[in-house]
Amino acid sequence: MDTKEILNQIDAEISRLQQVRSLLAGAVPATAAKRKRGRPFASTAPAAVKGKRTLSADARARIAAAQKLRWAKSRLAVKKAARATPNKSVPSKAAKSSPPKKVATVARKQAPAKATDAAAT
Repeated sequence: MDTKEILNQIDAEISRLQQVRSLLAGAVPATAAKRKRGRPFASTAPAAVKGKRTLSADARARIAAAQKLRWAKSRLAVKKAARATPNKSVPSKAAKSSPPKKVATVARKQAPAKATDAAAT
């Protein structure tokens, strides 16, 4: 055997051993891309799409009956609340009096009238 041939075999064996060592150590090979932070890209095939879920007629009937009971309880609670609070009569708009005017507004309205009275005399 030639010396060069022996050296080539030794180099090949060294490279194989280095690869095995990196696999065992869990090291990422230098050729692999560095992993980035965040959510990984969807490089794998998408998950299988499940079929549409359906309810049996019996299950739908039970759900509908339960919902009707909820609605009935809600309506009953509204009726009880209406009976518990007496109806207050709402005064008509004609019966309501306007809020008292502010003093400054009254004074402004009276001021021009005084000025015109002074000019007339």
